[in-house]
Amino acid sequence: MSIKKGADINTLLDDCDREIPEGHELPFTVAPLLPTPLDSISPVKCAPGQLELVFTNKMRCSSVAADGSDFVITGPAPVTISSAAGVCDGNDLTSTIVLKLSAPVVNGGVYKVSIRRGSDFNNIIDACGQETPLGSSTSFEVKDTVSADFAYTIFIGCKEDTVVFAHNGNHQVNQWLWIFDAAGASNTPGKSIVFHNFGNKQNFAESVEWVLYRQHRKEYFA
Repeated sequence: MSIKKGADINTLLDDCDREIPEGHELPFTVAPLLPTPLDSISPVKCAPGQLELVFTNKMRCSSVAADGSDFVITGPAPVTISSAAGVCDGNDLTSTIVLKLSAPVVNGGVYKVSIRRGSDFNNIIDACGQETPLGSSTSFEVKDTVSADFAYTIFIGCKEDTVVFAHNGNHQVNQWLWIFDAAGASNTPGKSIVFHNFGNKQNFAESVEWVLYRQHRKEYFA
């Protein structure tokens, strides 16, 4: 871009009435108009029930099919999208699209979200009117869900009872935390606890409560 004298017989003047020299140039670059691809997904939580797609450019909210048919998810287990919507501003634009899933994803593995033509007969469209290419995709990983279910065995004695707790480490569990009433805590897969008094005992893992009865002990050792 070059400056020249205008119809007012001068170039631009500064606040000291000095002209910018005629012919002074300033280069600039115009980037080609390109569609906006899927950029990334917000960090995925445990057993996610929705996904947040993030775009580098603003997208038109009105181009997002409400039934989520603009998107498809593939991976180790079937995932169905129930709805989709942008987090829109007052100009019908958004940089985040939220996909609601028909059920939480509980099977671990790497999944892929891809663009397809939706029930509204178009792909998603950015603020410049460019459709995101069919097949544009991004991936996310889901960790396998775990279960805190555990087994326990009671060994009844005359003066004290011993209870052996155990967790089988299912679904690649590699950390444990047991909390036993006033008997302390443990971070091993199993733990033996000796109880010297009777009554309700509670082990925190999934709030499983078990009861030792004095009457049963008397009958057992009669």
